[in-house]
Amino acid sequence: MLAHGFYCYPQFHPGLFELSSCGEYDHGLTTFSTVRTMKQLLLTPLEGPQAGCPTPLVEGVLGRGLVADPTASRKQVQVRRVRSTFRAHALARHNLPRVLFGRWWLSKRSFRIHPGTCFQLGQTRVRVCARPNDLRYRKPQLRQRELNRAIFFLPLLVMPLFLFRTFAANWLLLGVLAAITAAVGGIGIYKWRVQIRQKLPLPTPWGLYLRAQSVQAPSTHSGPLVAWISDPKKGEILKVEPGECVYLVGRHSSANLWWWLAQCGAEISAGEDCYKVSWKDGEATLAAVSDEGEVPAAATRIVLVDSPVGVSHSWFANFLNSGAKMPEVVLTEMPAETVKGTLWQHPSNRVQIGQDTSGPVFLDLADGPHALVAGTTGAGKSEALTTWLLQLALAAPPWQLNFILVDYKGGAAFGPLEGLPHVAGMLTNLDSGATERALSSLMAELKRRERAQAQGEAPGPRLVIVVDEFRELALTHPKILEDLTRIAALGRSLGVSLVLATQRPGGVVDSHIRANASIRLCLRVLEATDSMDVLGDATAASLPAIPGRAILEAAGSRRDVQISWTKPEVAMAIVRRIQAATDFVASAPWAPELPRALPLCEAAAGGGSGSVLGEADYPDRQCTDSFCLPTLGKILLCGPTRMGATTAAKTLACQVVGRPVHVFTSRPSEWKGATTVIDAPCLQAQGLSLLLAGQSAGALVIIDGIEALLANLDLSEGTGIGLELLEQLCRMDGIDLVVTVRPAQTGARWCANFSTRIYLGLTDPLDIARVGLKAKDAAQLKNPGRALVVTQEKTVVQIALPEALSAAGMPLVSTLPQPGTIAGVGIGWQGPLGTPWVPSPGRWLIAGPAGSGKSTLCSALARALAIEPEQVIDSAKGSRPPITDSTTLLTCSITELTTAFSGPLSDYAANAKIVVLAPNSAIRSWARDYDLTGMLPLPGQTKPGRGIYFDGAEAKVIQTTARTAL
Repeated sequence: MLAHGFYCYPQFHPGLFELSSCGEYDHGLTTFSTVRTMKQLLLTPLEGPQAGCPTPLVEGVLGRGLVADPTASRKQVQVRRVRSTFRAHALARHNLPRVLFGRWWLSKRSFRIHPGTCFQLGQTRVRVCARPNDLRYRKPQLRQRELNRAIFFLPLLVMPLFLFRTFAANWLLLGVLAAITAAVGGIGIYKWRVQIRQKLPLPTPWGLYLRAQSVQAPSTHSGPLVAWISDPKKGEILKVEPGECVYLVGRHSSANLWWWLAQCGAEISAGEDCYKVSWKDGEATLAAVSDEGEVPAAATRIVLVDSPVGVSHSWFANFLNSGAKMPEVVLTEMPAETVKGTLWQHPSNRVQIGQDTSGPVFLDLADGPHALVAGTTGAGKSEALTTWLLQLALAAPPWQLNFILVDYKGGAAFGPLEGLPHVAGMLTNLDSGATERALSSLMAELKRRERAQAQGEAPGPRLVIVVDEFRELALTHPKILEDLTRIAALGRSLGVSLVLATQRPGGVVDSHIRANASIRLCLRVLEATDSMDVLGDATAASLPAIPGRAILEAAGSRRDVQISWTKPEVAMAIVRRIQAATDFVASAPWAPELPRALPLCEAAAGGGSGSVLGEADYPDRQCTDSFCLPTLGKILLCGPTRMGATTAAKTLACQVVGRPVHVFTSRPSEWKGATTVIDAPCLQAQGLSLLLAGQSAGALVIIDGIEALLANLDLSEGTGIGLELLEQLCRMDGIDLVVTVRPAQTGARWCANFSTRIYLGLTDPLDIARVGLKAKDAAQLKNPGRALVVTQEKTVVQIALPEALSAAGMPLVSTLPQPGTIAGVGIGWQGPLGTPWVPSPGRWLIAGPAGSGKSTLCSALARALAIEPEQVIDSAKGSRPPITDSTTLLTCSITELTTAFSGPLSDYAANAKIVVLAPNSAIRSWARDYDLTGMLPLPGQTKPGRGIYFDGAEAKVIQTTARTAL
């Protein structure tokens, strides 16, 4: 039992525990002695960083932690024991394991695991084999052909002795026969031992791996070193004599060299680029290169190899470290302080994080104050951070030490720590907008601490900013790298510490951060360059594949350390005890998030002059406040449907006092209380024409849905006319204009006239690019009503909910009554406001097709103006008599009117008031001196009695009345 809640498991086999899907140690730890007494199934990757490293098969989850393959899922296969066998079930539906059946690899959702099974996780093959009962293996033997041939010459040497018959010769004969008998017996024994040896199995990566853990006897081998250089079935053997310098050349030469060294039975020591082997008869040097041109002149022999072997650098590193005394698992237990309620009696930043060969290892945050942590997938990087932060939380109270946790691996790494009262905030890559906002506030916090320090005040509790997967953060938010560099430079004096963890430090950890990060914790990495970026050398790339094994560089010293692993249930128990010990909760150094819904009265409570739009977020000031527009002017509201553009327009409209509000929309029911709500295409065109003519100066004009308006104008006035009217309106002074538009339309020329742009709900990257923003600008615009206001600067605003709209002033246009309505005054109504139409005396000409109400209007005019029947010429009642000077009321067709360029009809029309009922497009050329915008009905929508009245000065839309339905 170690100090401060750690327990050490001595001498666990490095490969006999696996990483769970979250990168944590598996709960079912199995010691080597247990494996030796059980018929154990072993899982051995055949390629990749863990090639050759066996792992006992137990019930649990298999995935990326077993094979260290990024293409494998973190939780890919669930293994369950079914009677006396195991069965695997796929957990990742999108990434099924593949199983070898004969010569074919088949994707299977479920399969039985037995010795000989070969399956694939991601791109890595894994073989299942039974743990051998006998770890001895067959060694290669050099052929003794010369000795075998010499045996056949022995009879020729012995036969001459039988020719002598003297006593002395007989004794000589007996001596020779005894020598021959001894030689034959020795050869027989040798042959018998060879036969016994031939019955042993050939060496395997997992067999050598296991043998290295149990056999620690010193080598007594004599003679040359002989071992298999490739797959033993191929029979390729390498013999090395004392004093030789052998270089293996080939694409897989390193693996071949590791394989040979593991079998040679000599003492191995690693040099800079080579290995030295020592045994009873001497020593030799071996090295591996990929190209023959890299072999130095000192090499005594070059061996070309081209046969891959299923072993990896991790396999050989564990092989070399098999005799180390450092524990392979150190567990965190509940410390006594949390049980007795004596937490924080002696606050400190020096805590125990693990153990090495000499005992507990302590790490003091003051030695940094910044730290770099590196480690590949499955090395235990997240677990090391969890252990360190928990120990810091146990050592210092939350009013003296605060954490900001930034998890750019999905948010699961710091899950157990979220409930700590020390945690001031937790940020993830799942909400990049909130992360960028919070990190911007950190710079404001740094400035606040600078001001407090300048005034002689306490800057506040020490702030530890922990970033897991710093590389992803730096690539996603490049500006954050500059901010963190500044924090690294000034943090020591301001009580701010950085802990930056990443799998690949290369390219993101610049020289400023590296110079200020005096604490370096490097777990196992895959490439030597990653180790160089953290430690300055390639040592960490040779660490064994033991989760939690690391190299710690702090306070001017370096040491190997086994980081403690805190089980999830222990972590949760510690968090609960700390929560029970205090009611204090750390406050975040940034303002609370903007509300999702905000009444206008609450938004206006912050004060400010002008029109209140909502509540704005100011990360650089660590606060939120009311956002007001001093003047409206030209405002463009851009956003997809149902993201708050119309709401923002209504919020601005409901604050207009003493001015008319004219709304062009296709949804009139949403704009109750406006002065004018125009939804009909003809009325919309007519309304724009009146605005351009200068009517309703000083009004607020709202176009809710510019796409629908342009479509209506093109339908009513012809293609291109609507865009021309809109461009004129956008350039017009004297009115305030608010337009809602979809992102696809923001590149139009008329948009350049808007000085204020408000973007809402932009989540599509294509829409963000269309409006000219960057992805980080739109990161916080996911909620309805959340807007980015672009004036001279960019501000994120939550739009306030509007109050009831009650606008003043005269309407711009009004809808005329339907046909059949009886007028109380006059004989009908005239536009644009639907005032009574009272005709004046004089000559009248009524043109229109049959059924347009021409005769009815003729009768109504005759009655209203007391015209005698002989002064009326109605073409609908038969042949038309000649036009005389006494003719006062005349009817004709539109064709007759527009084609009468001379003659009596032309002369009569030149001095008459003209009414054209059911007009068509042919009337435009005839009435080219008049503005007919919005006066022509849409095709198929003509109404009886509806037409245009020309009084010689202007044209007006009219709707005539009758005592009976027209």
